[in-house]
Amino acid sequence: MRPDSPGLVTITAAAERLSASRRSVYRLNERGVLDFVYLSPDMPRVRERDLAALVENGAWPNGASEIEQIIREGTRPIRQEQA
Repeated sequence: MRPDSPGLVTITAAAERLSASRRSVYRLNERGVLDFVYLSPDMPRVRERDLAALVENGAWPNGASEIEQIIREGTRPIRQEQA
């Protein structure tokens, strides 16, 4: 296993720092809010500086309604279809 590069954090570490789920971090990436760096095809990482900018710019946890909405999407109850 390759050691992580300086300045990069795992998806789990990014989620913990944002007090969010791993899925929410992937969702932020899918929406273009947070870029990933791939050490290999199955080893995405987040730049420490990108994560810090997201937090420091007031986008987390009390600003940027778009980002909050992306995170909340992972916590919505699943609606069951009525027969």
